[in-house]
Amino acid sequence: AIVLADLVLVGINWKLTAVTILILGTFGDRRLWVIAPPRSAAQPVPPGQLTSGTTPDVVSARLRGHGWAVISEAIANELHLRPGGFFTLPSPVPTRFRVAGLSTNGGWPPGAVIINAEDYARAWGSSAASALQVSLRSGVSPEQGRLEAQQALGSNSGLAVQTAREREQEWETGSRQGLARLTQIATLVLIAAVLAMAGVMSSMALQRRDQLAYIKRQGFDRGLLWRAVFIQSAILLGAGCSIGAVFGVYGELVISHALATVTGFPIAISAEGKIALGSFGVVWMAALAIVAIPGYLAVRVRASTIRPA
Repeated sequence: AIVLADLVLVGINWKLTAVTILILGTFGDRRLWVIAPPRSAAQPVPPGQLTSGTTPDVVSARLRGHGWAVISEAIANELHLRPGGFFTLPSPVPTRFRVAGLSTNGGWPPGAVIINAEDYARAWGSSAASALQVSLRSGVSPEQGRLEAQQALGSNSGLAVQTAREREQEWETGSRQGLARLTQIATLVLIAAVLAMAGVMSSMALQRRDQLAYIKRQGFDRGLLWRAVFIQSAILLGAGCSIGAVFGVYGELVISHALATVTGFPIAISAEGKIALGSFGVVWMAALAIVAIPGYLAVRVRASTIRPA
């Protein structure tokens, strides 16, 4: 469950095995997310968040000691820090820490710092927090824990209690909305690509009517000319779509690396070849289907003895 600070005052002995303190702290111009798990936590660092340093077991062991911190890469780059280096956290009681490892920003763009709860209390001169992550004992369901937390806070409390699943659903809803917008944008881009390529190829086919009329005079029938125009269009469209697919994959890798560097978000960087091939097929076939109509109209021109310039 995710609860606000007063729960630790009301129910610190209430069926809890671990309490992670979450608070926002200021670091220069950054509004950091400070995460302070207890020293007894099984995984002080969220799985998969480490980007540099030693192994997760070594980093976890260091965090269970005193004076160690895991910081986001963005902060480390700003301060020119590497694992093993020292920095002073500008907390209410400025405290010197040593870098146990580097991590992503944990989904908080300005960056995150992970220290243990005892070091947090020493650096802030208090155990007060802006939020608490409470782990329930085995056998206590999230619904039961949520109900008991609300009862402990009382009906007049302005504090809120959320289960982990409810919070995940909140994040998933926001993510799905963003993904839906991106999907719509991607669809519009594909439609624009189809119309642009079909428009250019159709214009080229119609502009060749004089040449087709002269060729038709040499004895070539309408069907043969239409197949020739269709094959030429297929080759040109295939070449254009291939170049677009290659540069699209390259652009995806470049943008993914840039996004990971700028935002610090944990981004899976990979070349999506299947998506590129799918987009290639959709654009190529759709544009070719559209071009087939102007191509057919172009070869219906009357035969002419006038040789085009």
